[in-house]
This record gives sequence, C-alpha cells and structure tokens, in this order.
Amino acid sequence: MSPRPRPFVPNLNAAEEGTLKGQLIKLGMYTIAASFESEAERAAKDETPYAAYLARLIELEMTDKADRSVNARIARARFPVIRTLEEFDFTFQPGLSAVRVRELANLAFLDQATNVLFIGGPGVGKTHLAISLGLKACGARRSVLFSSAADLLDELVYTSDLERSKPHPLVFHEIASRLGVEPNVCVMIGDRQIDDVSGARAVGMRAIWRRNESGFPISDVTPDATIDALAELPDLLRSWGGR
Repeated sequence: MSPRPRPFVPNLNAAEEGTLKGQLIKLGMYTIAASFESEAERAAKDETPYAAYLARLIELEMTDKADRSVNARIARARFPVIRTLEEFDFTFQPGLSAVRVRELANLAFLDQATNVLFIGGPGVGKTHLAISLGLKACGARRSVLFSSAADLLDELVYTSDLERSKPHPLVFHEIASRLGVEPNVCVMIGDRQIDDVSGARAVGMRAIWRRNESGFPISDVTPDATIDALAELPDLLRSWGGR
C-alpha cells in the first residue's frame, strides 16, 4: 500500500510565531492564514460586515480542505491515469446506455453493496469507465483503490512446479504458506471431488465443490458447500463472514 500523502504545512518563521497568522497555522487553518489579510482589505473596501467577512474566511478554509481531502483520496486510489465520465465518448460505444452509466455515477450501488461489471473486449472503454466512477467516489469522500485483475492474485501456483500433485497435503500446505496463513482459514474451490475437496478437507481447509458433468472420480468426503456457477461465490463467502 502506498504511504498516505503528507498534508501541506506552511513554514512558520520565528517572527510569525506569536502572530495571528502563526496561531492560525498552528490550528491547521492554512487557507485562512494565507488569505485573511487580503480578505480583510477587500472587506474594508466593500464595507463588508464582520460576520460576513468571517463567513467568507470559513468558506475558503472548508473549500480548500475539501479539495485537499479529495486530492488525497485520488492519490491513494492509485489510478494509472485520470479519466472522467464527462470525457467518455458514448458515440464510440452506441450499444452502451449512457443513461445507465450516468445513473451509476450517483454511487447508489456502493450503499447497496452491489458490484458493477464492465464486460467487453480490449479497447472498448472499460478501464475509462471504471476510473471515472472511482473519481466520482473519491469526490464523495469514499475510499477507493484501483487494481488490475492480475494484482488481485496474491499467489499463482502451478502444482506441476511442486514436488507433489493434488490431493497430496503438501500442495495445500504450500499454498497456505505462500499466502502467509494457516490452512484452516483457507477456502478451496474446485471441480474435482478427490483432488480439490478431499485434499483440502484433509488439511483443515474449507472446500467448495463446483458441480459439473466432467466425469471426475467421486469422493466420499462431503464438501462444505456445493455451487453450480462461480457467480454464487460472493454471497456464499459473505454468509461465512467474508467481505
């Protein structure tokens, strides 16, 4: 994870230490510290009431803090490039509903904990749209992290590279070891009852069998759950306490 950006803090010299500007800086009111004098001159010229002058300073401070907060979130999101929804050319993808995509920009899907999938071939705008929604989320003070599918894989293990093959316990212990966890917190998902289900259960892992008609040998070990499609996994894992 990238380090959180450090906030901008103006330099404070000895002469400013006990002044109003110095006190504002110590309080973290950097925008007011930088603008109260020029705003005071403008207020005097325009005969602005004291309360309105103060309200103006507070408005400037809050706006700047909001901008800094959004910029910090964008930096932490690690977008590869910046792409906005307003820049997207919907005429380039006439089959894509501009209305539906713009509805997504209200971010209701986040409050509903609903996934959004953009499916299509290379170069059709999937990444552009994903980044643009991420930027909308940053602007709404939501935490965002951009990651490619490859980055989501902690480890890619080929059993052909190991000394043994499934269902040997060494395979499952090695995978758990590479992930830095114990086998009893792992979940194995596979379509082979003996290689995947029996092997995983033997070392203490939970096992999910994806039902299929491939004719693989049947095991007498009962899986912890059975699914017909990978799309069933999110709800199942959440029911087990996952996120």
